[in-house]
Amino acid sequence: MTTEREQFEAWLLNEQGLSCTWNEARNCYQDFLAHLAWVSWRSARAPLLNELADLRAMKDQYAESLKVQSALLHELHGKVHELQAKIAQHEINEALYASDARRIRQIIGIPADENELFEDVQAKIAELKKDPSANCPRCGMANRIAGMRSK
Repeated sequence: MTTEREQFEAWLLNEQGLSCTWNEARNCYQDFLAHLAWVSWRSARAPLLNELADLRAMKDQYAESLKVQSALLHELHGKVHELQAKIAQHEINEALYASDARRIRQIIGIPADENELFEDVQAKIAELKKDPSANCPRCGMANRIAGMRSK
């Protein structure tokens, strides 16, 4: 990166066609016109350089803020995945429980839901209507539906 004085000297040579020499002992340019141009150059650029410094500081603060926000977002993203995994596991557990309950009901002969119960009762009634002398397969009770047959 070039210094401000190097930028000035390049500008003075390119734009004004003047070359200049810096006098270290006097801390100024040897040519008085070059020195006046240098003082004017610095005075004109000072507010811009101050503003640039402020903008760089703001950029650094913004970059730091973005790092913090990115870290928080990453943390939240991880928590969302954890919660999604827990929800999925909960749904799997509920499905397994419901499936186990359904299987247990099937084993002991209890319908799994109301529709199945209704269908089961309708099937039993139809079976008993076909054979009025049959007893109930579960309890052995005599068929009382026989008299309910349609005429």
